[in-house]
Amino acid sequence: MSSPTDARAPIERLPVELIHKIFFLSLEFNFPRASAHIAAALSNEVIYTWLIRVAFSSANPSSSSGVLVHPFLPAHYFSLDADQKTELQTEILRCQWCTASLMRKCQREYVEHIIRQKCSDLIISPQDRARLDNLDPYWETMDRYSNATHGKRGKGDLIVSARHPDTGEHLKVAIWFNFGSVQIRERSPVFHETDLFRLPCCSTTHPCRMPDHLLRSPWTEEKLELLSLLSNEAYIDEDVRTIEGDIAPTGYRS
Repeated sequence: MSSPTDARAPIERLPVELIHKIFFLSLEFNFPRASAHIAAALSNEVIYTWLIRVAFSSANPSSSSGVLVHPFLPAHYFSLDADQKTELQTEILRCQWCTASLMRKCQREYVEHIIRQKCSDLIISPQDRARLDNLDPYWETMDRYSNATHGKRGKGDLIVSARHPDTGEHLKVAIWFNFGSVQIRERSPVFHETDLFRLPCCSTTHPCRMPDHLLRSPWTEEKLELLSLLSNEAYIDEDVRTIEGDIAPTGYRS
């Protein structure tokens, strides 16, 4: 008895791992639309998480020192230039799976990954080390809506003292939980927002575009939290009259 004919296209017969690799090497968002089989192979939270990490992790100077490594990112991850990251960010924000909950999950994993990678060798007191090892209380009680006055985030929600193991230089490790930011800086009476590890992070010169579906009703807590998180990052299209006309009747004030 002959075996039934496999009607799938050759690319659909590839192992799922190869389909994943093709997608991440191309970052072609039309690829999942090619067939239901490919869409199913790429529809899982691991893929979504990797995409957010690739697109929204900051490109600050210290991030180039190999801190974003496998398994935090796919083993075949490659760097993107500013324009490519902007395009990828815009595509991700258009997807219904890009929610505040998933962005917060990625944000938390990113901050904790940076702490492990950058602080493990620093000389930190046992008490402060214990605080860095258990950030749960801070994540659970953080203000989920930005209250950064004029875009300033302050010196940090959690700040611990540290010393460099080789030079003995005094350092500060600062974490901003709502913004998903970490900074390891020299002690100074003047605070500068430089060399911040951050997720989500968009380029100030190449900002991504906020999609229409996030700027229109229905207004949910999930949507409002994502908008708040992205409010200082993404570009809102110039056609604000349509947006304002949609927002005004809803009584949206927050």
